[in-house]
Amino acid sequence: MKQKIGDKWYGTKQVQDHYVLVGEPGSCYLSHLTAERGTGASIANGLYEAMEEMEITNKIVAVGADSTAVNTGRKGGAVRLLECKLGRPLHWFICSLHLNELHFRHLCQKLIGQTQSPNLWKGEIGKLLCSCEHLPVSKMGFQAITDDNPFPDIDFDEISCDLAYLYRIMAAIRSGTISDDLLREKPGPPSHARWLTTASRVCRLYVSTESPSPELFLLTKFVVCNYGPMWFRIKCRARCTDGPRHFLEQIRLQKMFPVDIKNTIWSVIRRNSYWAHEENALLAMLADDDLANRQAAICRIKSIRRAPISTQQQVREFLLPAVDESVETLTGLLPPACAFEPPLTMQLSVEQLDKIAEEPIRMEVPCHSQAVERCVRMVTEASSQVYGMDARDGYIKARIKSREMTPSFKSKQHFHVSETVSATVSDSV
Repeated sequence: MKQKIGDKWYGTKQVQDHYVLVGEPGSCYLSHLTAERGTGASIANGLYEAMEEMEITNKIVAVGADSTAVNTGRKGGAVRLLECKLGRPLHWFICSLHLNELHFRHLCQKLIGQTQSPNLWKGEIGKLLCSCEHLPVSKMGFQAITDDNPFPDIDFDEISCDLAYLYRIMAAIRSGTISDDLLREKPGPPSHARWLTTASRVCRLYVSTESPSPELFLLTKFVVCNYGPMWFRIKCRARCTDGPRHFLEQIRLQKMFPVDIKNTIWSVIRRNSYWAHEENALLAMLADDDLANRQAAICRIKSIRRAPISTQQQVREFLLPAVDESVETLTGLLPPACAFEPPLTMQLSVEQLDKIAEEPIRMEVPCHSQAVERCVRMVTEASSQVYGMDARDGYIKARIKSREMTPSFKSKQHFHVSETVSATVSDSV
């Protein structure tokens, strides 16, 4: 924006917090807003006003966000306050990718040490992470790290360069050999806001260290056997009905580590057991291929509906369940008596519920909020080009429309010129 001082105009900068609304399924950009303050109340008010302006307040049945306290607070979180404004419960989908990064972040703080700046660490391992891409591979080789779990297969055309690098270097560590081409590639820049590249740098440092310390070995093992596989598992199975299963897998994977490492991970799992909530567990059971699980979920929902209306709050307080470390199944996540029906099934009739026993329910809503991060990036780009809510919104929608009309080409062989265009060019020459 510009500010007039005297007879001249000067460019000025204004810092704003932007929040993006994305519609699912389809990950379509809806709008963005600027909250006056970064509090849950301010965010909830802004979201409600934006939804009222778009006339979609009656269509909102679920909300996705990361697990920061300003979003998920029991009393003052933005999601809770938004439910109070709507006067009905919403289904909580807390980003599985963000929850997966919390485990890695806390483990880095334990094994590496404290941070020094937005991209530097104080510990010895942390200092080496900043320049690990220039180190040669260990002359003595490196010890392969593997487990009994199958390594996921992915389509490299569907993932980012940073994610592809992590996959390749994890596969190299599991095999015990690394190619020269991979050594010439560089991981993403170090950043405490980008834990994916931190994991890649941990792996790159491991293959270049003659005698890795116990801390570096454990950190690399966690990336190769826990953090990385869970990242790809969530990406490959990204439906909201898969969220509780990812949570169960996380519980199982943390058991392979020593007690002190396991305790660190387990404490994070217990504090972020959003996907273990009975609403999410029931929804996952309705989408399960096992007929017994679907029938059990249907019976639980019917029993909830038979409860007296006075005992059912319109807006329940979303309390994190106490999870036992020995739980292995979806039914094990359920309490002895369920009190809350999944908001996504409240509109289903008894006949529709009974049909789910014949065929599992299918929902395309993702269990992560990666689409929101992409839209946040577009809002940031728009903020550097235009000023004002309407101008930014128009810029973003025009950019999205342009990308839909213009295909992307991976190489020259994918570029195709029509005969009409070729003829026109020839005639003009």
